[in-house]
Amino acid sequence: MIQIKKGGHACYSNGCLVPVLGIPFIDKLYITVEFLPEHHTQIISNFAELIESGYGLKSNKTAYGHNLKISGNFPNYDGEALLQCSPHKSKYNFFRLEMTPARIDMDNLKTVLDKTLPGGYAGVLKNGRVNRMDLSVEIANVSVAEIIARYPKMRVERHYGMGIKNQTKILGSPTGKKSFTLYDKKKQMQTFKAKHPGTTTALPVGKLTRLEMSIKKTNKTLDNILVLPNPLKHLTLVAYPGSMTSKNYAPSWSLFLSVCEDRGVKAALDHFNPIDKGVYALRLKQEGKSEWWQPEIVWQGLQEAIEELKVVKGNTPCSQDIIGNEPGIADYGLDGSSPP
Repeated sequence: MIQIKKGGHACYSNGCLVPVLGIPFIDKLYITVEFLPEHHTQIISNFAELIESGYGLKSNKTAYGHNLKISGNFPNYDGEALLQCSPHKSKYNFFRLEMTPARIDMDNLKTVLDKTLPGGYAGVLKNGRVNRMDLSVEIANVSVAEIIARYPKMRVERHYGMGIKNQTKILGSPTGKKSFTLYDKKKQMQTFKAKHPGTTTALPVGKLTRLEMSIKKTNKTLDNILVLPNPLKHLTLVAYPGSMTSKNYAPSWSLFLSVCEDRGVKAALDHFNPIDKGVYALRLKQEGKSEWWQPEIVWQGLQEAIEELKVVKGNTPCSQDIIGNEPGIADYGLDGSSPP
């Protein structure tokens, strides 16, 4: 039963604060674009010119012949963007971009892409095929150790850092089309501040967990990602000792929850016969329909996150890029090839 705690914070009857979802954002984005063959030579030349101009550092990657790494340009973050062109395999699109939008200077990145590619930054977002996208949301007032996570069709579930505060839980295979990761964001921030004393980012007062959903191999544009079925729909998240306290349940259910937390839901359910397995799985799903976990709202937040990428202004006016082609030329030449 939820009550109102002093200070206006919602809490459970045992005094634990109700978990609160933050604003969803795109943490990682890997995207590829095909260009007309007649533009390839000029794009490669632009890569070399950017390196000579000090826009970034040359990076070695085996899948592409030319690679440029741009640092985050923020003292508080360690993000970077990786630009690649001229793949060694013909099945790959000519240009590839890896970036962490929340941890890099997006204005600087837009300026670089406008100087390098036909159609520039806007063309990449419009025509690029998403190879990987991580949609993230932070959950306040709960630690990762207090969350039971289950996705019915996921066969792989890994837990790291058992028995300590810095715990990570992963649902799904690294080679699959989607996976979910829960980890202690506050602990990560503390570790980063210890390694970078000049960091000014304030630490959260209470518990903070981050949920990251990774979608891979979509071969869709950013806008078309939005029409996909919500991958979060079947993800069950149960927080305890908030809504699930041992004093409110029989010892057998409390023991089941403990095994779920320590070894994962699949391992816990494997101890039962088919009938009991169905009963416990259904109850766990029912308990997961809590007021704080709202997968539809998180998925809807993706549209706003994509729109934020589109309104990046850049550091300098770029009415014409280095290549000398009119903006929008990247609208042509898409061949539908699969991204790497």
